[in-house]
Formats: sequence, C-alpha cells, structure tokens
Amino acid sequence: MKMLFGKLSEGNETYHIPVMVEEVMNFLNPCSPYTYLDCTLGTGGHSLEILKRSSPNGKVIGIDKDEESIEIALKRLKEFEGRFKVFCSDYREIFELPIDFGEIKGVLIDLGLSLYQLQKPERGFSFNIDGPLDMRFSKKTELTAEKVLNWYRRDELIRIFREFGEVKSPQRLVDRIVEMRKKKPFKRTSELKELIEKIYRWRPIKGKTHPAQKIFQAIRIEVNNELKGLDLFLEKLLMNLKPQSKVVVISFHSLED
Repeated sequence: MKMLFGKLSEGNETYHIPVMVEEVMNFLNPCSPYTYLDCTLGTGGHSLEILKRSSPNGKVIGIDKDEESIEIALKRLKEFEGRFKVFCSDYREIFELPIDFGEIKGVLIDLGLSLYQLQKPERGFSFNIDGPLDMRFSKKTELTAEKVLNWYRRDELIRIFREFGEVKSPQRLVDRIVEMRKKKPFKRTSELKELIEKIYRWRPIKGKTHPAQKIFQAIRIEVNNELKGLDLFLEKLLMNLKPQSKVVVISFHSLED
C-alpha cells in the first residue's frame, strides 16, 4: 500500500481544473475494471480523468459534502453514467456508507477548497471578493464564519487563529474584533478584510502574503471542522483497504501534512 503527498498549488482558471493531475494519475494509474474512491469529489475534475483513463469499465465513487459542487460534478460526469456513484457526505463518514473497500484500487483525497468555491461571492471564502461571512462547505452545517466572529470568546478566537492560521500574535486583532462587534456585528468579508489590513498596516508588496489569508483560513477550518480526526481517518482507511491499494493525499498548508 502506497501513499503520495503533494502540495496544492493555486490556479487562475475561471472553471476549476484539478491540481497535479498528471502526478495523481501517474501514481494511481487508473485502469479497467477497477474501482477508485474520490473522497473530495468537488466539481469532478479528478474523477473525470480517472474515468477517462480507466475506460471501458473502471468505476469511481465520489464523496463530497458541498451540494453545489456535486451538482456540477454530476453534469460533468454524465457521459460516464453507470460507471460512477456519488454520496453527499463528509469523507470522514465513508465507513458508514455502503462501500466495499475490498474492491477499491485507489483513493484520492484533495484537502482544502476549490477555485470554484473561492470565486463564489455568496460562499464567503475569499477575502478578495465581498460576500457574506459564511465559509461553509455544506449548507447543512449550522456554524458560519459570522457566528465564529461574533459569538466566540476572546480566548477561543486567539486559539483558532494560532492553531489553524498559524498567526503568531493575533491578540490585537482579536481585541479589536471583540470591541467592534459590541457596536455592530460582522456580516461581510470586506469588513473583516478592512480590519485586518488596518491592524497589520497592510501594503501590497510583491511576494508577500496578505495577512487576511491566514485569518480566513483559520475561520474556514473552524467552521468546517476540517482537521478533526484526519489522522484517525487515514489510519482506518489503510486498515480497510487491500495491501495493493494506493492512496493519494493533496494538501494545501502545513496543518494538513
């Protein structure tokens, strides 16, 4: 059993194109008549390639909790009807789904979020586009970025910014958030971005990362509980797969490594 870890690179495509396609396909080597598990289906980019390369009888089982992304994926994969099935679920819950892991030849897990999600203003993932403070992968999730910012105690905000954003000294930002929300609750991504830029005295410098990136990352991870049980999930996955199976994990930041 083998595992490949890669770093997610950001694309600039209007329509999301999966990252590291050739690297992933070369490692998985999808072929007929085997079954492959895409734990983070997204808009179906990786699954599309797997189905093409495993023709005529290769199959894909796709998992995702983002209802909008699944809708797009179903349209993209329509030509392969009969060779794929999709479950709207968190990938960490796949052991509760009717999946025969003995039939799985390869598994793909692409952690983080897609360009499609980033470019949808109403989803609230991007600090570059004004939108509501949402950041949920699934509409079924009750917790939102707005609730995190307006409801969490000072110590809780400091914790998530440090742990999930790797922000060394978030106290000044958190103190200002707590002070401002007493007068008016945070509602928009632009409000949070403006505050972050003031606190960190942001000036665009080539090669320098915008401070909002880590703050938004931290809130998104908290909202979607992204890191909970990841290690245990991988351990259980390996225990359920056959020794010849392959697992590919693509991660965006060091917290997922």
